[in-house]
Amino acid sequence: MSDENIIFNPDNKGWDKSKYYNIAPKSKLAKWLIKISGGKLDETKANYVMLVILGIIILATIIVVISNFGGMGDGDTKNFPASATPNKTDQNAIPTPR
Repeated sequence: MSDENIIFNPDNKGWDKSKYYNIAPKSKLAKWLIKISGGKLDETKANYVMLVILGIIILATIIVVISNFGGMGDGDTKNFPASATPNKTDQNAIPTPR
């Protein structure tokens, strides 16, 4: 083998460790969190921050769904004002069968 075929690449351009080793690349959100923290977070801590954010979102979703469907109410979720119920003299009321 001659020395002419050996190429020295000091910047390792085109080399991707994740293709040759079992290393997952950083997510864009983790990179963004590291960037806005000023480098105080490493990738593991950024992943934990993302898990906390996900937990808060899931908890807020559960609270909204339960409150909208009356899971924590007293059972009477249809509180209509008295003026909204039709009476016998209402012209637009649906007639009852006799």
